[in-house]
Parts: sequence; C-alpha cells; structure tokens
Amino acid sequence: MAQGPERKRDSYEVQIAELDAALSAFKETESDKELREWVRGLGEQEFFKKGIEDASLDPGAFPREFLQEVAKVGLTGLEISEEYGGTPMTNLEQAIVMEELARIHAGLALSILVLNSLTAYEINRFGTEAQKEKYLRAMAEGRLFAAFALTEPDAGTDAKNIQLKAIYDEERNGFVLNGRKRFITGANGADVFVVATRTGAPDSGEDGITAFLVDSDLEGISIEKVEPKAGQPGSPLCEILFQDTFVPADAILGKLNEGWYGVFDPTLKHSRNWIAAQGVGLEQRAQDLALGYSYERKAFGGYLKDIPVHSATVDTLRIQAGIARALTRIAAQAEDSGDSRFFALSSLSKLIACDTAAMNPLEAMQLHGGIGYSLEMEIAKVWLASPVLRIYEGTVPVQVSIAKKGGIKKETMRLLTPPKLSETYLVDDIREIIHPGAIAFALREYELAGQAEK
Repeated sequence: MAQGPERKRDSYEVQIAELDAALSAFKETESDKELREWVRGLGEQEFFKKGIEDASLDPGAFPREFLQEVAKVGLTGLEISEEYGGTPMTNLEQAIVMEELARIHAGLALSILVLNSLTAYEINRFGTEAQKEKYLRAMAEGRLFAAFALTEPDAGTDAKNIQLKAIYDEERNGFVLNGRKRFITGANGADVFVVATRTGAPDSGEDGITAFLVDSDLEGISIEKVEPKAGQPGSPLCEILFQDTFVPADAILGKLNEGWYGVFDPTLKHSRNWIAAQGVGLEQRAQDLALGYSYERKAFGGYLKDIPVHSATVDTLRIQAGIARALTRIAAQAEDSGDSRFFALSSLSKLIACDTAAMNPLEAMQLHGGIGYSLEMEIAKVWLASPVLRIYEGTVPVQVSIAKKGGIKKETMRLLTPPKLSETYLVDDIREIIHPGAIAFALREYELAGQAEK
C-alpha cells in the first residue's frame, strides 16, 4: 500500500485531473492549434533568433530589422483591414498569436503589440480615409512604425491627467504642441506617434483631450532618454520632448476635445486582453522551463520530477496558466461577438493573467534553485520580464475597479487570483486555494449584471 508522499501524490493527481476537467470547456479548436503551432514555429526561424540576440546585446535599441521581418509574415497587420494591406484576425486569434510570441520573447512581443493593438487599431478604427491611406498600408508592410504616446511624468495610472498642451494656431490652421511623454515603447524608432494632448479644460463638458497623429520627423521633437529597464529587452522605453511642434488640424485622430472617450479609452479596453495573453505566454514559458529542469536535475537520490513537492509545483503552474488562458479566451470571444461590455472581462483576464505572470516565473525560478537566479538561465529573464505586466495598460487596482463595474464581484476575483505556491505545500487538497470553478461564477455574475442593465 502506498504510504507518505506517494499516497499524497496519488491524491494530488486526482485533484489535478478534476481541475483540468473544469477547464475543458475552454479548450482550443484544431484551427486554433494550427495557428498556435505556426506562431511557435517562428521562434525557430533565423530572423527571430537574431532579433532575440540583438535585443540581448543592445536592450534599448529599436528592433527595426526584426519588425520588418515580422511584417513579411503578416504580424504587423493584425488590426488593419484588408483594403489597406492588412492581415486581420479575430480577437481570439490575436490572443493566441500574442501568447505564443510572448512565450518566445516577451520584449519583442510587446513591440509587435504596440504596432497592432495600440496604434494600427486606433488608426484603422478612428482615422479618416486620408489618414488610413497615409499610414496603414506602410505599417502593414513594415515600412512605417508607430508608437503610442499617452503616458507622461505626471500622468501614469491617472492617464486622463494629460498636461502636454496643444494650442490652436488660427493663422496656420493647426496646433502647437509643448510637453513631455514618458515610458513610450518604441519611440526611438517610430515614424509616427499617436499623441494624447490637452486641448480643453477638463470641466468644459467634453473630456478636453485630443489625439493627434504626429510624424516623428517634425521640428521640435526629440528623444530625451531611453530608460534602463529590468527586463523585456527589445521594447525600448523612451521619453519624448515636444517643443513648439506644429501639427496641422487634419492630424487630429477622432474629434477635437473627445480623444479620451473617443480614442484612448476604447483602445485600452481592446488592448488589455493582448497584455493578458502576453502574461499567459510568460506563464507557459515558466512552466516549460520548470518541467524541463525537473527532468534534468537530480537531488535527494532522484530527479526533481519524482519528488512530490516539485512535481506538484509544475502541476500547479499548469493549472494556473490554464485558468489565465481560459479567461483570455472568454474575453476575446466576448469582444468578437460584439458584446459592448467585453471590457469587464478583458480587465478580469488582465488582472488574473498578469498576477499569475508575476507569480509563476518566481516559483519556477525557485524550483531551479540558486542557478535560477543567474542571468545565464532563461528562467531569470522570464522572471524579470513579468512583474511590469501588473502595471502597464492599467494597474491591478484599476482592473479590479473596471471588472467590478462590469458586475464581477471582488470575492470571485479573489478566488481566481493565483495563490503563492508555498500555500500549496500546506494543504492536502489543492482545491482549497485554486478555484477554476470561479470562472463559471464570474461569467454568471457578468451575465446577471448585463440583464440588470436591460
């Protein structure tokens, strides 16, 4: 009769199987799997390997050559209509692509994200015909790159607190821009910026923010700094200074003084699930590395995979990544279906996926022991890439607030939030602390909130 750790291990396997069954409704179709395998295969191609090497050698450089190669396989046109040369995908397909790209390399994946969900999406959805003709085809073909210039030194999480001023010049029928933008991904290689500006008073009855498409070669624009970052090389963060930069009135994206609710807010609602998918990719890579190391490393007279506490760690990483992946699928499908309240599910997916992304690589690194902390090991780089996901495109408190407004209760969010894996060592039944069944509760709460609005 099995005793001690072996007996507990048998029980643990039963619990894992039950948890897997709870997630079975969110498994992928064959076409989803084919897309996933295609993107995964890109990581084996020379252009991707070179992109990773270049990013490692010069983390703050803009990955222009890499992105030009990415354009050749259609991955800079995912948010661009076919009539402008794009290769549009559904939101679910985009989530799969982003997950696999992040699994290969989080920093380069983020640079691809910016070109799609944060810039091409805006121009394709809100741009005039002339703006679409000017920018979109060149973006899809990798001849032009864009950056999303929202954040400022005093406008981070408080994103509507825009201070960069755009003053109307009646004589020239345009606007003069003065101010700074900070933490702008890819600004040092961008040909055009989508810039959030202050054009009206916040209490004027309109939001007072206007979006402009600003060509980076205009007079008065300079890159002041490339931020040194802890992780994600290949996605440089820059500070931009605008000094008396004149832009014509036809550079307005959307409507004057309606840029927040008319352009930036819907863009962030759309893009958050891309970030959630990035988190899932990092979680999956952490799981891959933990599993591989457990088959290689010997300790206590055997391989780590045969030691219950370590095999349980790998199983738990898999389940938590599965929960996060299911939530990104749910959010993507809601947006694909035209559900106007999809943003609440996107915030939920970002909340859980990015929390899991901050936790799982740390636990996978712990499984590696001391060598896992060495930058010669990939798991250390995955760990360094992960925590910032809880910050950009809306911090954890912001996502909690948005999900609550969409009808999802804090108690349900808590049940979905990943536990510290140290907690799993202290319980006999993992279901005490991991609750994929809470996905069903979240969906039910979401549905009830929607019915109450009708």
